[in-house]
Amino acid sequence: MAAEVSRRPAPDGSRSAVVQFPFRYFACQYCELQDICANAARRRDRPSLAGIIEHPRPYHRGDHLFRQGDPVRYYYVVNSGITKQFINTADGREQVVSFTLVGETVSLDYLEGGRHNSNVTALDTTGVCAIPVLRLNRDKQLKAALADYLLRHTAREIARNHELQQLIGQGTAENKLAYFLNDMTQRMNRASRPGDCVVLPMSRHDIANYLCLADETISRLFSRFADCGIIKVNRKRITISDFTALRALADGHRHRLADGACLRDC
Repeated sequence: MAAEVSRRPAPDGSRSAVVQFPFRYFACQYCELQDICANAARRRDRPSLAGIIEHPRPYHRGDHLFRQGDPVRYYYVVNSGITKQFINTADGREQVVSFTLVGETVSLDYLEGGRHNSNVTALDTTGVCAIPVLRLNRDKQLKAALADYLLRHTAREIARNHELQQLIGQGTAENKLAYFLNDMTQRMNRASRPGDCVVLPMSRHDIANYLCLADETISRLFSRFADCGIIKVNRKRITISDFTALRALADGHRHRLADGACLRDC
């Protein structure tokens, strides 16, 4: 069945095509909201997001989905591309908080309402499903279904943040980069990209900022991991050659690797 296309304001205020279901994105099958969205679109006994979701035109690299302090108007799910979330600190610096991949949700500020407490920009050409908060709040059954998902999603995010914070506080630089690469590989595999290769559109500076490391340290560690046979680097394309070594480092182990020379303490 062909998708119905109407024209109305997009989340950024522009006029763009808004695609209504039954059209489905490739990413729908990997989205954690599919049980209350695409799969429920034709079931009268379950609430469905399909009737209220908006699909604005794609964001390009550097475009803001929203800025820190903006009113929370939409709840976003990434259906293509990748975004970066960061905050502006009191001294004017940027601190990267997270990266959001296909099928993952962006604006958990919806839980608090009011205004966004961070910025989100596209790191690549990025499409989103935009769920209007006002319309969502008017449907108690739908809001309850989304709240159940948010509890599970938030619990997972808290667990991931605890792991990362523990590494930032106690782990070595190698542990931090290994954790990042392992985490990105697992999440990209869940988004239909199985294999040993990941493409990282974020800059080395963004990775260093996220892991609380110096830019020079990240560049040196990528070279060092490659020298040790853990990864192969081709610009932004990273191929994992030794998952066992990578996961051991990601788990916080500081032992030397097989050749006895690699990855000693920094």
